[in-house]
Amino acid sequence: MLSRFAKLMLTATSLAPVLATIGVACWSEGGPWLDLVPWFGAAIGLGLVAWLLARVAARRLARIEVRFVEIKRSDTEVLTFLLTYLLPLVASPSLGMGSRLPVTLFVFFVIALSVYHADAYTFNPVLGCFGYHFYEVKLSSGATLLLITTRPMRQASGSLLVVELFEPALLAVEV
Repeated sequence: MLSRFAKLMLTATSLAPVLATIGVACWSEGGPWLDLVPWFGAAIGLGLVAWLLARVAARRLARIEVRFVEIKRSDTEVLTFLLTYLLPLVASPSLGMGSRLPVTLFVFFVIALSVYHADAYTFNPVLGCFGYHFYEVKLSSGATLLLITTRPMRQASGSLLVVELFEPALLAVEV
């Protein structure tokens, strides 16, 4: 299982598009290139963190086989994330690096902490860019967990080789 810090980092990576949105807003207002680099750099950096966390977890965590009896896509709740990504665009017209950094970091932290604490982690568009899909699976034991996988799930039931990222998230392992 990943550490609490790794879970928080994986949660934070889902908010990388917020930083890219601020970068686009600065660019559209004709902001200098030096103001754009940190926003896009942080978004790309968080994307790499998400990819690395998934790769390292799949290789290093203990593999277990789970039997599921029901499966449902859970990455269809993208509307909530889209609203979060568009939030910076409704801010004041001046989105320069200097005056908005503390506010942006605070909002980013509050959203990430809320998602982390509520275990509301059902979609990560950054991992989606790397081909991951998110499913809600009901195990034969009755527990309902989040399954992250690169394979589209078409079976209503079956078994999978997974690693436990954190409670309640599993990552399917390619054999």
